[in-house]
Amino acid sequence: AVLTFVNVTPLLMAEKQQRTLVTELNHRVRNMLQVIIGLCNQIVHRSADLKQFQAAFMGRVQALARAYELLSRDGWKNIPIADLVRTQLSGFAPSRRYTVHGEPVTLSADAALALGLAIYELATNATKYGALSNAQGQVEVSWAFESGASRDQACSDTARKLSIEWSERGGPPVSVPTRRGFGCELIERQLKYALNGEAKLDFADAGLKVTLLIPIKDTVM
Repeated sequence: AVLTFVNVTPLLMAEKQQRTLVTELNHRVRNMLQVIIGLCNQIVHRSADLKQFQAAFMGRVQALARAYELLSRDGWKNIPIADLVRTQLSGFAPSRRYTVHGEPVTLSADAALALGLAIYELATNATKYGALSNAQGQVEVSWAFESGASRDQACSDTARKLSIEWSERGGPPVSVPTRRGFGCELIERQLKYALNGEAKLDFADAGLKVTLLIPIKDTVM
């Protein structure tokens, strides 16, 4: 009789990890489909015709796809906010037209998808009406922990938030819109319902300024 002993622990661990990854993937796909369905429902009611719907819908789906690509590149790990912002802005203007800076911060997958869509909306608006609609305008995107806290201090306090500043200059004169556009509503909705955050818009004479505030808890890693 010959007895052979095989250590199956690595195999069991690999199977467990695979089941975890499949479960996580299913969760991400469901979330993504819900976001896309929600976008479709919102846009279809605001579109005058199929052409307008197609342009509005596909642009936002492509913004989600860019954020999704960043996440999938590293196996759905947390991604740097700087990479997310640059990826979204690169489709609208050359790098000399915008600056991106802030201390190293990484975002959870859900936060990255929601914030990526918000940045897309701001860039779209800047291209149509703001700083990116001419040859001289500039966009600056920066972020910092609220109240000047360090990253370690901020992460220890669940009440603190990450403040992301979008600032335009050198564009056409700015005026307060007579009605709230879909882009503004979408930004506010994404921040509120996806991240429990908020958006503050300032239609300053020098250029649009937007502050996006998102809680540290469950969004910033």
